Amino acid sequence: MKTFLICAFIFAHAGAVLLAQTSANTEWRIPGYSSYIELKDGTVYCGEEYTSYHEGRTGKVCAGGQYTSYHEGVTGEVACGGQYTSYHKGVTGKVCYGGLYRPQ
Repeated sequence: MKTFLICAFIFAHAGAVLLAQTSANTEWRIPGYSSYIELKDGTVYCGEEYTSYHEGRTGKVCAGGQYTSYHEGVTGEVACGGQYTSYHKGVTGKVCYGGLYRPQ
């Protein structure tokens, strides 16, 4: 249900775009979008063309597909950019993997 609401929100506010999941239990990126969207509940989504990160008012974070680093929010949420070449493990144990990182 949450995914449906997100798609409906983005369709209504950003035109007919689809969300692309970067991997299981990670953030979603919006193809062809160069900014971020923050929902009323603090959930954030970054565009595939976005070159930075965004931390929402609730501490949730996203990193753009063109971002080359990671960001760890005040709540321990982590997000790795699509151009990041490694991974990051936050203080709470949450891990993100960069788009160019390939675990062996």
